[in-house]
Amino acid sequence: NVGGVRVTFLGSDRNWVEPGVDGGAYARRRAAAWAKSEGDTQGGGSEGGRTPLAAPAEVVTGLDTAGALDYLLARGAGRFAVLPSLVENSPLSILELLGAGVPFLASTAGGIPELIHADDQLGVLFPAETGALVGKLREALVAGVPRARPARNLERVERRWVGWHEAHAGFGNAEAGDAAG
Repeated sequence: NVGGVRVTFLGSDRNWVEPGVDGGAYARRRAAAWAKSEGDTQGGGSEGGRTPLAAPAEVVTGLDTAGALDYLLARGAGRFAVLPSLVENSPLSILELLGAGVPFLASTAGGIPELIHADDQLGVLFPAETGALVGKLREALVAGVPRARPARNLERVERRWVGWHEAHAGFGNAEAGDAAG
């Protein structure tokens, strides 16, 4: 149990986590069970019957990307994001957090490590396993979460991406401009 910690689940309630159960309802149900398992030595939690981070929890599902980043960056809030994905490709959420300078912890699933500077990976990444997540959370609550840097310069990547699209879509030349009207 880590006193004074408040857990907030941010995300969408548009997707079902279980048949007929959206993400918000699932998070609320699971978080409610934390208080029930606190101090239970017969099981129900992990680590000898105790939930690792028994804490009040809130579920916020109505924020867009800008709202979620504002929430995470609120002055004096001491917040950080946790992305414990089991399966990922190249998640935009990681790039958004990196670009906004939001501290975060994330699993090593899929392409997540490729997005984070090699020197910062040890401080913010954990294997997609419950024990590793709990260990990284405890570490973060004691020592804080470092602000990871992107593996690549995001402004340079954006310029190259826009340049590629301009070159291949015909933008930027007179003929394409005339055709577009």
